[in-house]
Amino acid sequence: MAIRSLVVGACVAASVCLSGAAHAAVFTYGSVATDTNHGSSLAFSSGGVSGTITAELTGIGSGMASPAIIEEVGDGLGIRSSWIDPDDDIDSEGFEETMVFTFDRVVQLDFITFGDVDSDDDWTISVNGTTVNSQSDPFYFSNYFSNIWADTFTVSAFRDGLLGLNADDSFTIQSFGASVVPLPAAAWFLLTAVGGLFGGRWLRGSRGAAAA
Repeated sequence: MAIRSLVVGACVAASVCLSGAAHAAVFTYGSVATDTNHGSSLAFSSGGVSGTITAELTGIGSGMASPAIIEEVGDGLGIRSSWIDPDDDIDSEGFEETMVFTFDRVVQLDFITFGDVDSDDDWTISVNGTTVNSQSDPFYFSNYFSNIWADTFTVSAFRDGLLGLNADDSFTIQSFGASVVPLPAAAWFLLTAVGGLFGGRWLRGSRGAAAA
């Protein structure tokens, strides 16, 4: 009875530790006086959320193109891919451009906002193998994805229309937000204790059965 009470108490205490509020981090871009070339990757870190932003190119000839670079302009982050497409936005002129957000740990994806948006622009966002097209700005991940816990997501501009010849999407990333639920060290000790109690009980039961 004493062991059972201790286990229940430990479980309750651990659940309290684990139910701490998520710590939200917001990353904002575009407040620059002059265009800034961030190279092939851009690191971010705040509030326990960290990772890197990179750019990818798809389409005919993209494998031979120069590496895409991340450009920060007055209205957000964009991609400069090559002389074929010198525009600083994320677009599908020349090559189809994708911005990849990779986190150092699994996070809860909260939202993303866009800049330099026209009425005919839409963005393709992929999380955990699920892809949606949207014009929502801000874009709240929970409105479109059943699982918003991930360590990466992508935002792309793809051609659409007849034979995929329509390349009118062009936008920037102004901000995004993600959250983590920190696990206190005490919770790990509690969970270890619970595992040890159950393990010891199972071992004694197994020995008793063998002796019988």
